[in-house]
Amino acid sequence: MATSEDTSTSQSAAADKVIAQLEKMETSIVEELQSISKRVKCLEEQAPHPPKRRATESSSSLWADRGTSGLESLTDISWPVSDDEEEQGDQLETENLGQVPIQHSEENRQLVTFSFREVLSSDSRKRLRTAFPCPSLQDTRCSKLDSIFNGASIHKEMKTVDAELARVQALIHDPAGPLIHLLHSFNDGEMSNDEAKLAVSNAIRLLGNVSVGMLRLRRRKILKWVNPDISDLAEEDIFQTATTNIFSAGFEVKMKERAKSLKLLAASRTSQPQPKKFC
Repeated sequence: MATSEDTSTSQSAAADKVIAQLEKMETSIVEELQSISKRVKCLEEQAPHPPKRRATESSSSLWADRGTSGLESLTDISWPVSDDEEEQGDQLETENLGQVPIQHSEENRQLVTFSFREVLSSDSRKRLRTAFPCPSLQDTRCSKLDSIFNGASIHKEMKTVDAELARVQALIHDPAGPLIHLLHSFNDGEMSNDEAKLAVSNAIRLLGNVSVGMLRLRRRKILKWVNPDISDLAEEDIFQTATTNIFSAGFEVKMKERAKSLKLLAASRTSQPQPKKFC
């Protein structure tokens, strides 16, 4: 059986690994930025190319209000042409969405913000699902892994990968219940406005739970690739402030603080007097 000293030593070693890995990441990022800077400088010295005509170019009106004139000649254009243009297209789409004059009430704003940042507990998720149970339709059920893949000869890692994705798929199916009930109410007219509002609110919360769960999965995959010893940090609340990025600004500082806290914890346990053993 491992002693407390062995446990402290192991935790201290894991913390050292975290700090070493973060230092490698910082060095790699600096080198990559230098390489990008050189490539940009080289491109700037070259003669500028004429701008490519894009399918997204139009007047400042919203996309839904655009006419069809001039679009016939763009049918052969391959879009997106490159990763850079795809990023530019995302920016244009964001700008167009920002022009929509929608003003959320404080209640709705808090609902959306909370739903897409907090993970639902098992009890909360169950309560939201059972409030508007999904109809017994085969298409609304999460597919199970075929029995042929459950044998002992199948690699355990494959089952683990499927289990992670199966959970995401199950979460995606959750909002189907309240949305289908809302759709059904349009035919029979039995649902009141309050019930319809509750159905939409539940669907938003369940959709937000999917998004947060998927975000945590992305963090865990990235951290596991960087260093398996720190992959469990994806489940902690140090990234709750992240909005536009997976880890948010200054995540290296947070990771180093986490590593230092582990070292302090390990050191404090080592300094504690060991209990005497009586023969």
